Amino acid sequence: MRDITNHRSSTAKTENLSVQLAEEINSFFARFETPQQQHSSASALLPSSSSPGSYTAPLTVTEPDVRRVLLAVNPRKAAGPDGVPGKINRGCLATALHAVLSHLEQRQSYVRMLFVDYSSAFNTIIPDILINKLVTLGLPPLTCAWIKDFLTNRPQTVRLGPHLSSTRTLSTGSPQGCVLSPLLYSLYTHDCSPTHNNTLIIKFADDTTVVGLISKGDEAEYREEVLKLAAWCSENNLSLNTRKTKELIVDFRRHSTDLAPLYINGECVERVHTFRFLGVLISADISWAENISAVNSGCTS
Repeated sequence: MRDITNHRSSTAKTENLSVQLAEEINSFFARFETPQQQHSSASALLPSSSSPGSYTAPLTVTEPDVRRVLLAVNPRKAAGPDGVPGKINRGCLATALHAVLSHLEQRQSYVRMLFVDYSSAFNTIIPDILINKLVTLGLPPLTCAWIKDFLTNRPQTVRLGPHLSSTRTLSTGSPQGCVLSPLLYSLYTHDCSPTHNNTLIIKFADDTTVVGLISKGDEAEYREEVLKLAAWCSENNLSLNTRKTKELIVDFRRHSTDLAPLYINGECVERVHTFRFLGVLISADISWAENISAVNSGCTS
């Protein structure tokens, strides 16, 4: 708690400290809230030929409705805790490794993999930017209006035992733990795509990996892709955390040389020998020894 708030030990009454801590936690969760900008009205998303009054009927969900939905869920086919099916995770991992191994069969080739870390990605979504992208993708105007209403003016409080913080109204980000959030984030980042044939951008929820397939030492396309990714993050209000972003290099050339480090926003990206990529430990020598060791340790602990 001390790392994320200004809370410190004090001789004040416990009740006052609890109330203060609840307020500070609430402020921490709302730290990405941006000043209200020129928001477009949700009514502008409605068809002009329709009467606005016909879309104002309240939506009622009863307990039997929810129960029917939950009973229809097959646990063996259910999505993961974040609402994303596990098979998509395996597909992203297979795509990346297949591209890496296929490229390494060529002479004078190596691979640079950049594992991008975002600071609270879901909490930084700007609803207006998201809605513009949904409209471009062709989503119905009523659906766009509903999503915008869902994301804006959300009341938030923090309960700490019997104490309740004051209410803060948020219009930035998508609620954590919400089933819809991973989907909205995927749609929000759909236009973050590679511009070169020798680079891949693999996305799984808020995990983003840039794969540079380098031939004959020419890294221009890979480095340009990283620069464009950093610029895209700035334009879309995503906070790229360079300190937690890592790079792994796979290089089997006999006469390999020391490769120049990668910089993002003036900070040097740390180079690692192993990295846990979508739950699997991969290493610079593309062996499974460390991953197998980690799995065995987890089974015996």
